Amino acid sequence: MIFNKGQKIRDWTGNQTRWTIDDKPLHSHNLTFCKLRDNDPGVERPMVRPAVGVCLNLFKKGFDEWTIKNLRIQFETACRCAAGNHAGLPEPVDYFTIKNTDRDCPDTLRANEPFMVYMYGTFTEAKIGHWLKKGQFIGSLKNYIRDLGLVLRSLHQKKVAIRQLPPYTLRRMASTNKINIGEFMSLCRFGESNYNANIPFLSLDPAYSAPECFEPSGEINAATDIYALAKSALAASGAYFDRKLPFHVDIEKLLSDIEKKRDVTLPDHFKRFFRTAMNLNQNQRFQSVEETLAMIAGRKYKPVKPQGKKQTTNKGPKKPSRPRKRF
Repeated sequence: MIFNKGQKIRDWTGNQTRWTIDDKPLHSHNLTFCKLRDNDPGVERPMVRPAVGVCLNLFKKGFDEWTIKNLRIQFETACRCAAGNHAGLPEPVDYFTIKNTDRDCPDTLRANEPFMVYMYGTFTEAKIGHWLKKGQFIGSLKNYIRDLGLVLRSLHQKKVAIRQLPPYTLRRMASTNKINIGEFMSLCRFGESNYNANIPFLSLDPAYSAPECFEPSGEINAATDIYALAKSALAASGAYFDRKLPFHVDIEKLLSDIEKKRDVTLPDHFKRFFRTAMNLNQNQRFQSVEETLAMIAGRKYKPVKPQGKKQTTNKGPKKPSRPRKRF
């Protein structure tokens, strides 16, 4: 889709909506992001917040009909997952379809394109600053992992995974100083990855995603997100990943490089966290966010036993009780 600054976003019926494009659109992977201005007269400052609209950007890339249909399904799935009111995800405020006016789109594929609007909030870029002192860096790294871990826990309760967490898609909330997720198009449901080498992903970077995301019939679960969380924390700390070898990572070298760059000594339980969370064998990683947070806190993980009715063993009929003697 082609958008210009100042353009009004209309739904498929042609009616004007409340959104106007406020800046030059950004094209990333197979998506177009638009910074929007709210035209609703009932919304006044200080309630006005920046908003972002996102839609598909497909037709100039020469995709075939099956690929375009597949990417539309991925887009709508991500939008439905984002609408689950998860803590730490941008708040979706509008979801509608727009009339496709792209001249490069074949008539057979011309359809009403999904368009998603969500609140961007007041954010600054999420990085662990190089100016931090030794003790501050360890605390900031711990908070970084904990903040994102709590968001992932909220997603996992609904069987939803966000397969990548690059620092450039994250934001630090100015009011709470917590890390939030700023871009959610890598959301998917737990289950098979359905990877097909001939059909590109909607928005997924191999440098920040677990290997099972790129395996046919790979299993997507909580351990997939925990791999992405560990890689994100390393990247925010200043680690460099070779994109030509996205899954082959020398953990010890990365940890050593961070210690030299930051002039710190990482605690042993932090190192165990990265070694475990980024294990290429999915079954050898942490299997829940609770395990992850316990490791970062430096304590032993104790799984909570589900509370139910107390089971009693059948020992046969009870013997009749004898009356107590009175003295």
